[in-house]
Amino acid sequence: MGLIATSDPNFTRPVPRWPWSARWPSSAGISISPSTPATVQEQPMADNKQNPQTTPPPDALDRRQLLSAAAGLAATLGFSVVAPPEARAAGKSRAWPGKDVGPFDSFRDYVKALEDRGLVMRVKRLDQDQYELTALTYRLMDEFGWYGAPAVLVEEIKQDGRWMKGPVITNHQGHWDTEAIIWGREPAPGASQESHRETYRQTIKFLHDGIESRLGKTPMIPTNPVSTATAPVKEVILKGDDCNLLDFSFIKSNPADSARYINTGSVFTEDKELGMNFGTYRCEIQGPRQIGVNSEPNQTGWKMFMKKIERGETRCPIAIVVGNDPIGWFISSSIISKGGA
Repeated sequence: MGLIATSDPNFTRPVPRWPWSARWPSSAGISISPSTPATVQEQPMADNKQNPQTTPPPDALDRRQLLSAAAGLAATLGFSVVAPPEARAAGKSRAWPGKDVGPFDSFRDYVKALEDRGLVMRVKRLDQDQYELTALTYRLMDEFGWYGAPAVLVEEIKQDGRWMKGPVITNHQGHWDTEAIIWGREPAPGASQESHRETYRQTIKFLHDGIESRLGKTPMIPTNPVSTATAPVKEVILKGDDCNLLDFSFIKSNPADSARYINTGSVFTEDKELGMNFGTYRCEIQGPRQIGVNSEPNQTGWKMFMKKIERGETRCPIAIVVGNDPIGWFISSSIISKGGA
């Protein structure tokens, strides 16, 4: 189970666990014809030759098929794309005055670098109540492969019946070249699969050599304190009833999810015995001012929560950072020994 962050000391409801995938009944497969307006055509389901113990009923439709067949995807086929199609996933660089490779000072700078290389598809608006963003992300992965699909940036999104300003971005570290860009390496020239693989191999070698040359320790950089009074995250401060998580453009990604989630936030926690930690845990939005933090028993965040419970503590201050620089998010998603040793 996850842990719940709430101001109510008497609240004890556990976070429900939901499957990552589900199946829905359907009598036919559905394909989407990319015409304007979009049309939906029925076709026979393909024979299923999987293990009979894991094979779904003959009328079952998996999540990917359902979302790709949804009316939401049909509407998506008519979306307005800001970047021209040839620039969406071609991996071609174009000159711009900003910083082209990392390390980046902000997530905003990183997204600009991806856009410069044609690795971002910008969409004006999508209806996530119809799972259009989810469907589009799956379709791009089907088209370009898991490691070739571009990121998708949506400027305005509909969730729970409301249109909300974004931006919302998905798959921002999915492409082969993103690791190189993040760590300050120039991707290999060309847009072929082999050039992308070579970029990835060279980046891994660069990181491995850097650690090996330091006797197995990760490179350390000098501490650069930032004033809490003037930090960019303090530009807008909401407190008490003025803070409403439902006003932010966090989405419900899949039909089987129990609610909207903060999916890629870095969760900072601290314990007097275990020290400081930050990890990437799914955070379920359970109300305007209530979040369920889904850390697992083998994760440091969970261990810190359990330590506090053992000591009889009733409060656990945490901070969730959304849209932090890509290296920070990289580290929060990795298991690293204390001090980088």
